[in-house]
Amino acid sequence: MQQRYKVQCKLGYGFFSTVWLAKDISLGHFVAVKIAKPEPAFVKTALDEINLLKRVQQKQQEQGGPAYMVTLLDHFSHEADERHGGRNHMVLVFELLGPSLLTLMKQYRFHGLPVKWVQRITHQLLEALDFLHRQCGIVHTDLKPENILITVPDPAAYIQRMLIMMDDDTNFSNASSVSASSCSTALTTVDEPFSPKLDLNLVVDTVESYCPEQKCPLDDWQELDVQIRVIDLGNACRLDDKELGRHLIQTRQYRSPEVILGVDWDQTADLWSLGCLIYEMITGTFLFDPQAGPDFSKDDDHLAGMIELLRVVPRNLMQGRYSRDFFNLKKELHRVKTLKQRRLRDVLHDTYMLPAEQADGWSSMLLRMLEMDQNKRSSALSLLSHPWLSRPL
Repeated sequence: MQQRYKVQCKLGYGFFSTVWLAKDISLGHFVAVKIAKPEPAFVKTALDEINLLKRVQQKQQEQGGPAYMVTLLDHFSHEADERHGGRNHMVLVFELLGPSLLTLMKQYRFHGLPVKWVQRITHQLLEALDFLHRQCGIVHTDLKPENILITVPDPAAYIQRMLIMMDDDTNFSNASSVSASSCSTALTTVDEPFSPKLDLNLVVDTVESYCPEQKCPLDDWQELDVQIRVIDLGNACRLDDKELGRHLIQTRQYRSPEVILGVDWDQTADLWSLGCLIYEMITGTFLFDPQAGPDFSKDDDHLAGMIELLRVVPRNLMQGRYSRDFFNLKKELHRVKTLKQRRLRDVLHDTYMLPAEQADGWSSMLLRMLEMDQNKRSSALSLLSHPWLSRPL
């Protein structure tokens, strides 16, 4: 296993890790290598993610679950040399995938994806969530476009196409710029610790920010049988965790009302995020993008937007740990006094010009995910039978 993974370039970074494109010298193909920061909390997060990924793969093998979760190929710990502090890093090796859902939306200039794609991706995401929730007992907690990747038939060919599109003077040698999560990558000098299994000595001496507008090789995907992979279980939780429902989860725009108000959450929080995500795929814009004002916070604005669209504040939301910080006894917001009610169907039809039939179909489905009362929110399994998903377009 000596120097099995030859790192090519940096793909991206997150709160507790960096991701690199690497060549598996043993098998001769490219992989995505995720290296956790060495602080104890980050090492623990990486170990938790490994355990959850192993659980997912075990359940897939036992029960034939859907192939819409990212595959963990390898994992190990390596120790940095003294130049880099001599601390241990957890390393996770994943299959190399194509661009993220966010990249696809950028390719369409945030004007919405083709409706057939949205139908197909929605169906796959519901299958993935149903499998995670019912078979694996896991809540993802951070569903968003960046955490959904598109598979490509031939990752090596995709890499080559990306290289061809680069300017000739970038001088990348053999390093590729394809991203495991996006077509946009930052190539920087590699400054990571060395280990016998992981060769990180390649130096890429050109910094290039590649943001594809016309160039991303997705133009011929209209007829492609699009398939997705859900990634990043770094923030996921098991349903049998005693601390489930108590801490802050979800990226702001996809955060459910119970999380904001301190009501104990469960797997239905993922369905709220999915509803926001589907709306974004259809329209190219956030369903909720709260902003703070002089007299109110982002949370105030977020809750106001939810009430404007969904019109109700169910009783259980008034019993959260923070509910009194936002509402009076009449279920009125303390700091946002003027609300402009709108119907989801009308927004889709009047603002985004969806045909009436599509606006009716999508709003019917989305409202089952965007139920303010989490106890009434539809499950992934029940939504898989919604007639709109199988309706020919």
